[in-house]
Amino acid sequence: MKVSCQIFQGQLKFHNNCPPRFRLDDLAPFASHFYQHRPRMIKYRSEQVTLLIFTSFRFRLMGGGGNHVRVLREFIASLPWRDEVNNKVTEENLRLSNMTVTHQLPYDNINLQLLAKRDSRQFRVELEIFPAAHWLHGCGGEHVNIFHTGRVVITGVPSINKAEHLLRELQSQLLCHFSTSSTSNITTAPHPIPSII
Repeated sequence: MKVSCQIFQGQLKFHNNCPPRFRLDDLAPFASHFYQHRPRMIKYRSEQVTLLIFTSFRFRLMGGGGNHVRVLREFIASLPWRDEVNNKVTEENLRLSNMTVTHQLPYDNINLQLLAKRDSRQFRVELEIFPAAHWLHGCGGEHVNIFHTGRVVITGVPSINKAEHLLRELQSQLLCHFSTSSTSNITTAPHPIPSII
């Protein structure tokens, strides 16, 4: 299992809780892009991480790797009024919003159409729109997509534990289909070991 993207949220804090003497427009020269329409925000990109700062000085950090805090500090260090920002509070207030997780199941050619046909309550397929089956797991706001190669992409998952739980449940669902003789043509791969992690 691999975490391919993490999204953190936070709020820029200022020393002595004083309101900032600058506006979002003042950050524009230091950003990669300034969005002047709703939502008004600036974008700064570095090391595969994107930093978005909104008019309330709330921010969002998105991307892969573990460089989120470094990118935030790098941007703040580039500002002429950097001494007014409380870096310690900013790091403490950084919270993980959600993440994207990928995993390779031990199947090499899943017939997604047949899978959805055999169990339309659990799997939905619209290959003309998106080349994956969507698993209707019925809990939380996570989206679980299964590709014909056996690759699983979970978006919107709030923690690694939740991702592991979803993958275990998905594996047990697929084992039900792959272990019965009536559905043996769903995949060309051998039956997997009932463990995914």
